[in-house]
Amino acid sequence: RPLTAEYFSGNESWENGKWVYVALMHSHLPVEALDEGLLMSLDLRQYKVIYIAGDHLQRAVAEKLRGWVEQGGSLVTMGHGMSKDEAGRALELLNPVFGVSDRADFDKWGGVGRYGAVSLGGIRSLKPAPTEALLAARTGELTPFVPKIGREVLQPLPETQVMASYADGGAGITYHKFGLGGAWLFGQYSGLEYAAETMARQPFRADKRALLAMPALNAGVRPVVSLDEPLAEGILLRHPKTGKQTVIVINWAHHTEHPVQVRMRPVSPVTTVKAVGLGQSFPLSQDGEWCFFTLPRLDEGEILLLD
Repeated sequence: RPLTAEYFSGNESWENGKWVYVALMHSHLPVEALDEGLLMSLDLRQYKVIYIAGDHLQRAVAEKLRGWVEQGGSLVTMGHGMSKDEAGRALELLNPVFGVSDRADFDKWGGVGRYGAVSLGGIRSLKPAPTEALLAARTGELTPFVPKIGREVLQPLPETQVMASYADGGAGITYHKFGLGGAWLFGQYSGLEYAAETMARQPFRADKRALLAMPALNAGVRPVVSLDEPLAEGILLRHPKTGKQTVIVINWAHHTEHPVQVRMRPVSPVTTVKAVGLGQSFPLSQDGEWCFFTLPRLDEGEILLLD
């Protein structure tokens, strides 16, 4: 989430960045937080994909990201993302990267307050949402929904792939190859759309989560530890001297009664795992580079000793 966007954008841009991060973490993808200063100082070749959650971005950063995409990077933005620079000028230099002829205005019909320390607020309606804004993926993996915050109707060039469309035929999500890389443009605040259900005290939607993770997965990003419980997080540790490996599992749902499959890509081969909390050992099954087993239940956390 660019600092420039924090100066010029509203609450929606601010909150959207948080929920994009949450969706990627729920997908068990390795994520590193960056800012505009780091984008300018770091060698971006170490990153396969970069998500930018903010409508304003320093022009110098946009120029560097354009070169990075041309050399093979995968860029993702949303919610009128990366449409203006620090002076409020249109970032036309990114139009060829995203494969659009221009950037339309964002039609907003919902709003959200900034997250406080006490409770998680909901999305409030500012005006009726148009039924023609119903979003559906071309491949059918997404259950269609009307965005809660608003939409940008994208203006793709003929060579740009339309990944999802609105009911009125307008492009809602696009992907465009640029040089050796490519760029994804989401016409919604996709992070907040992922949060909409939990703000209403409902479970997160797996299809919305998969939609946000799709650019990273297509760029070759893979989990190191993956669990079929999105609110559980696994971290692989390796002792620098002995080479012994351990997976620390944190369950942010606090308690999961149903069995949880754990898939891992350990540094060196292993055949068994001991769940310290349960006091049980399990054989590991193999599927290519992945090894996996199933925990019968998961409390607040678990320590898995690999051998």
